[in-house]
Formats: sequence, structure tokens, C-alpha cells
Amino acid sequence: MKNVKKLSLIGAALFAIAAALTILLPALQYEDLQYTGYEIAFGKALLDVNPLDLGSIASAQLPVSYFAIAGYLFPLVAAVLFGVSEKLGVVSLVLLIASLILFVSLPNNVVIEYTIAGVENTADIDWSMDNGVIVAIIMLSMSTVLGILTIATND
Repeated sequence: MKNVKKLSLIGAALFAIAAALTILLPALQYEDLQYTGYEIAFGKALLDVNPLDLGSIASAQLPVSYFAIAGYLFPLVAAVLFGVSEKLGVVSLVLLIASLILFVSLPNNVVIEYTIAGVENTADIDWSMDNGVIVAIIMLSMSTVLGILTIATND
């Protein structure tokens, strides 16, 4: 039983790390446009119309998304907690479940900010999940199941 617990602990940590590494994969898409996880999380300038360097007429950007940052950061923290102490397994599970919820709701929480002639607005886009978010959800689900197995196999 001790081997099962150790393997499930290692597996949960590895799946959590793999989920965090999906930040490098395409996360969200709209029509033909794809944006990676780090672009969604840390923001990206999409458009800046600035003729003759006289000032911006129009601009659009993906703002920093704290939902995405938390979604990618929580699995790393959970993996570290799995490695630090078995007693912190419940905290790790809470972080994994929170990250799973953040990833599932990510398309609804990402907006595009645009400015036209000094007037700022936001646009709600009908995002669809791309490979990175789908893989992250699968990895987080596997990590959560293995985390539950780790907690359930107390010696």
C-alpha cells in the first residue's frame, strides 16, 4: 500500500506540472485566431494604429488575466505541496480543483480591451477552448484523482 501511495503522489505532482506547462500551448481561439496560454495570462497587444508617431488612434489588447495566471500557477503550487508534505494533500487538492474550475470558465473570463479615439471599451468574445486548455483540464483531472487516491491510502 505504501508503494501505491508513493506512486500516486508522484503521479499527481507530475500531472499537475504537466497542466501548468500547457501555458505554452494554444489556449483559446476565435475564428482563425489562436492565442497561447502565456498570451492570455500575461496580455498581448493585438493592434496599435499610430500613424507618423503622433499618438494612437486605435488599439486593441488582451489584458492581463488573473484568472489565467491563477489557473496556471495553482497546479505548480499543488505539485510543490505534494512534494513537501503528505499532510498538505488536502490543500493541494483544493488548489487543483480551483484550477480546474478556472480552466473550465476561462473562455468566459477573457475579454479584449480596445481604445478608439481615446474611448476605452471591452469586447466580450465568444472564445472556444483550444488544445492547451483541453489538455490542462485532462491533466488536472488526472492529478486530482491521483491526489484523492494519495489521501485515501493513509497508512
